[in-house]
Amino acid sequence: MFTYLHCYMPETWQAQVDAGLVRPGDGIRFCQSIDIEERLKFNNLARVGGDLYNYVKEHCCPFYIDRLQGGCFLEEYPYDEVLLNEYRSLLGENFWGFQMHEWMSNVRSDLHKITSNNCPEWTAEAITETIRQAYPFEHTFLEAMNAEEYAEMGIPASIDEYLNAMEKLFSKRQAQVSGDLLPCDSSMQAQALEIRLGAKCLMPEIGAQTRGTNIQIAYARGMARAAGIPFGTYYEPWGGAPFSACCYHKEEKNEWNISAESFPFRTSGGNGGSSRSLQHRLHLYSYMAGASFMAEEWGMCNTFCDWHDFELSPYGQVKKDFLDFTTRYPDIGTPVIPAALVLPREMPVLDLSLSRDTYLGYKAEGAFREKLGEVVDALNFLFCDSAPMAGTEQISLRNTVTPDAVDIITEDAPTVGQYPILIDATGNPEFAREHADAIIDCRRARTVIDELLPVKKWGGCSMQITKSQKDGCYYVMLLNNSGIRRTVANGEEFLDGTDICVGLSVKGGKSFEMLEGNGSVARGDGILHVSIPAGGWVFGRI
Repeated sequence: MFTYLHCYMPETWQAQVDAGLVRPGDGIRFCQSIDIEERLKFNNLARVGGDLYNYVKEHCCPFYIDRLQGGCFLEEYPYDEVLLNEYRSLLGENFWGFQMHEWMSNVRSDLHKITSNNCPEWTAEAITETIRQAYPFEHTFLEAMNAEEYAEMGIPASIDEYLNAMEKLFSKRQAQVSGDLLPCDSSMQAQALEIRLGAKCLMPEIGAQTRGTNIQIAYARGMARAAGIPFGTYYEPWGGAPFSACCYHKEEKNEWNISAESFPFRTSGGNGGSSRSLQHRLHLYSYMAGASFMAEEWGMCNTFCDWHDFELSPYGQVKKDFLDFTTRYPDIGTPVIPAALVLPREMPVLDLSLSRDTYLGYKAEGAFREKLGEVVDALNFLFCDSAPMAGTEQISLRNTVTPDAVDIITEDAPTVGQYPILIDATGNPEFAREHADAIIDCRRARTVIDELLPVKKWGGCSMQITKSQKDGCYYVMLLNNSGIRRTVANGEEFLDGTDICVGLSVKGGKSFEMLEGNGSVARGDGILHVSIPAGGWVFGRI
């Protein structure tokens, strides 16, 4: 069952239920921030006998706290351990713990804030003073660790030192929350490390500002499958020009209770952030890619236009349309993934900068640099090779040549032998010998993938295929990710000349039935001609 985790606020929860957003099996994302009122913080709002507690007790729904750290001021909140254990006891595996948000990249950004502002010495006092002078907010603008922890860590001087420090940080936070961390990564995808250190599920953050959604999801999916744990995605609505977040709430209120005066960010009303088209496609892509759950970063300031009349906003309507889609098609099955790109075991983080020369911000040298080059070349060919793109939202979802039919795993993943095709980027001769029968190069892999899929595509759009065990049918999603320009001045614009037409050839004498979408399908010349408008989609069944 697909689960959406909805933000819980006392004044908006019933409105979400009344709007048809909260469905059986959906869960709760508890928003915890340093700036929210004390009455809304966990120890008060989640108290035994309160409305939230009673709802959770009745529905035994998935529940997690967003967040322990990351993407905002670090809040070292004194969670009531007795109360936390009460929720653990109530929910069992449905207590998902605490979101650890963009933790590895936040360490990099924190270090940059400290060093670029000429911290005079590496002590907690000097670090705090440096940050307070550079960012004169009420709270010290550190996101991943406090000043004492940074002083103790020092400045990592190499890739190995940085990874060792990150492993210690993740382990420390795991211990602080009794092993209940829910990692959420963006530009630095640390799933291999997180799994090794006990992560129970994975949740990459996706949105307009992070490149390579298909890479993020392929890696989370492959590693989650290898570990036997679920994965989902976390949608963030930033983007646009100038860069900002959208906020449909007429008074610019948000569940984090932060403002531009208290935190270095900007919202720009309904025209801010990423487009509604991208919001919809990222949700559809996640569902087709096998995500079993989704959550969102700024849901309550966007779902409704206000918190009095609760008029559903355009953002909220997109969310409802998506949830209705998953209700109409609950049995699309699992993604058809015949191939895996295999990474070196000494690369426990997938750095989405896709640089051949640097890794996690450090210069790569020697044999590791050679391996990094192989990985980047393979990622660019399999996941970034795209038809021409237009508009302002080109880095997250692209019209890739290769279908979403490749997982990304590390060479020590226990599932490595389960893929008919392996693309070897390990640089390990022993691995190459052991799996010689399955290994083929990138170009040959693309051809063989096409041969193994039930349908072949010609032309520039992304394609995903699932197979249902219930009805034996294949389900196909085609997305045109080009042609959307998003600006605060003009909102969402669909660019002329960016509609596309792709060809589909269905194998085995089977037929393709278009089920939904805003494109069209015509038959001719022995193939199907599928027209998809800018930012559009076609969903069908074979």
